[in-house]
Amino acid sequence: MLRRDDRTPPTPRIHAGSRLSPRLLAALAAAALAALAFGLAAATTAAEAQEFALTVNVEGEGEVECKVGSGVAEDCAEEYPEKTKLTLVPVAEEGSRFAGFSAGAGSAAACTGLKTSCTFTIEADSSVIASFNLKEFSLTVVRDKEGTGTGSWICEREEGPEPCLQKYPYGDYVYLTAEANPGSEFAGWSGCDAEPAPNECEVEMEESRKVTAKFEATEYTLGVELKGSGSGTVSSSPGGIGCGSVCSAWFPVGDVVALSAVSALGSEFAGWSGACSGTGACEVTMSEAKKVNAYFTVTATGSATKPPSPPPSASGIVRVAAVAPVSGRTAKLRLACSGGPCEGALKLTAKLKQGGKRQSLLAGKARFDLAAGASKALGVRIGRRIARLLQDRQHLMAVVRGAGVSARSVKLFKQASRKSKKATAPLAILAAPAGQRLVLAATRRIATGFGL
Repeated sequence: MLRRDDRTPPTPRIHAGSRLSPRLLAALAAAALAALAFGLAAATTAAEAQEFALTVNVEGEGEVECKVGSGVAEDCAEEYPEKTKLTLVPVAEEGSRFAGFSAGAGSAAACTGLKTSCTFTIEADSSVIASFNLKEFSLTVVRDKEGTGTGSWICEREEGPEPCLQKYPYGDYVYLTAEANPGSEFAGWSGCDAEPAPNECEVEMEESRKVTAKFEATEYTLGVELKGSGSGTVSSSPGGIGCGSVCSAWFPVGDVVALSAVSALGSEFAGWSGACSGTGACEVTMSEAKKVNAYFTVTATGSATKPPSPPPSASGIVRVAAVAPVSGRTAKLRLACSGGPCEGALKLTAKLKQGGKRQSLLAGKARFDLAAGASKALGVRIGRRIARLLQDRQHLMAVVRGAGVSARSVKLFKQASRKSKKATAPLAILAAPAGQRLVLAATRRIATGFGL
């Protein structure tokens, strides 16, 4: 409210026909001067109430609120009157953290670094940048110690496969794919948000996570070492070992392997050590990886203690590539033979997960016959049910086993027909990134010896 002294002096009244006396003229002049002074004062007050712009640029997931004086923080205005005391309060969104102020200008020039808030009095146009970063959480993937097998896993995000990282940004989806080592098969995950396929695991990083992969042994290695001053050979039944040349082989878990020793001319067999002992028969039950030593000594007369026998022909071991394309009802398994000629039969068993339960389903059988060191693609006729499942799922996990076969997990994937490839060749890979990864993986493994 204006005081009486601040009011504009009243203007004297002039009546019609009245004469302007000197005194009246002086009063009119005083009233005009007072009105002019009052207007100037109002203009000065308006000038003193000047406003300045405030610009807050936000980088990342968050916002900045403004608190005037000791008031409550709220959305910032575009302008504030001069001399207004402002406090900038950063507010991070879920999964983010405030990373600091930068590029402060004008009255906000002091707003720099990692401060929980910034207070200043606005006296000029001002601006500042507030940055927010996504929080990062650790992803720990371990092998279940109760599993008897071994294996590894790869990590993948939307950008594609990559080495597994220790930490991932909030909200990232990480996809894990398990790969069993030779002689093992993948047995399951724990700690996943979802399992799109038996060997795949999906994790959303909203907190620190731990995932466990379990592998079970399907085969163990049996090794033989020849020792002593004499010489001889050791062979196995079933085949696989023919030592002197091939002294180690994989055998299915639980199999009983019989080893036979034959001394060379001028030597005699002296006994076993390791998984066998004595000089009699040696039978090894494959409950874990084992080793046997065979001792030969030179005879005193320098002659053989038994008629010399030619060393037995060692049988080789077939190894199968980790991925196999399926066209129609034929799965093409890539085989490689090592350690001697490979002849036998293999069985392909699909591993399914339906209704929260795991089950095995015979996919197909086939015989093989390869020379030592050879490789070939073997067509395996699969069942109708497996073919239908591949139509829906695009890929399935299976296990290949058999006498003389190194058991392992194999990913079966549906191969696009030639017609569809020809029609959409430039776009087929881009339209199906999952398929692209499988095809590339298959090419890499074949080119590098099946990844074994």
